[in-house]
Amino acid sequence: MLTVITGPPCGGKSTYASAHAMPGDIVIDFDLIAQALGSPVTHGHEKHIAEVAAAAWSTAITRALEDVKSRQVWIVDTSPTAYRLRRYYEARARTVICTADRDELHRRAEGTRPPSWHQRIDQHLDSSREPAPLPRTAW
Repeated sequence: MLTVITGPPCGGKSTYASAHAMPGDIVIDFDLIAQALGSPVTHGHEKHIAEVAAAAWSTAITRALEDVKSRQVWIVDTSPTAYRLRRYYEARARTVICTADRDELHRRAEGTRPPSWHQRIDQHLDSSREPAPLPRTAW
């Protein structure tokens, strides 16, 4: 089964994946990949690490979508593109939207994210592009 976890920065996507994934499940999370590649921070990775992590994240999603029937796959995808939404739909993915109100998202960012995260939160909320038409669960 494929579960796509989406929502704004600081919405709790990685926390949700961590709380629900079981040993042996595949979890595809950009920040975890960046850390595995040597990033010393949890968010706001240096450019050279972020570029390699982005390529690995994309490749991992492509590979996981080739055979999701035999395993549980969790994909953390803040803003799925139309192409990825179509691929998720074709794979019969379930979507979980993790969010909170604007003030709470900004509170969560304080001291845990780089200052630019406040702008990312506002941009994400202001764009209000909501993923659909996948089956979804709010968290």
